[in-house]
Amino acid sequence: MKEKRVDLEYSYRDALQTAQIEELRRDFGASRISDLVPRQPAVTFGVVRSVTYPGHGSARLFKVALGDGTAVVELIWPGRTEVPGLEPGRLLLAGGLVAETADGLAIMSPEYQIVEDDA
Repeated sequence: MKEKRVDLEYSYRDALQTAQIEELRRDFGASRISDLVPRQPAVTFGVVRSVTYPGHGSARLFKVALGDGTAVVELIWPGRTEVPGLEPGRLLLAGGLVAETADGLAIMSPEYQIVEDDA
């Protein structure tokens, strides 16, 4: 069985939320995703754009695409098939060591905090 990816519909959090995301990012003192540097620790903030569940028989890697309007970083949890509470549309503060992969920037086993919309 192949991986299953669940995407956020673009219209859900677009231009209006981009300003809110930027304001919250500043409030948390987090970096823009576009400013992340490989092999450096970082804390960033954004909205979960998609989640990818590992397929049956494939490597157990739960993946989240986190975007902030400047770029997208992939958050990867090895050994996990899901992380409760992480779903498209959630606001998320995440941090860890930034890695460069064939698909772009990623943070493996990030520390994270779900942020409520009324933050």
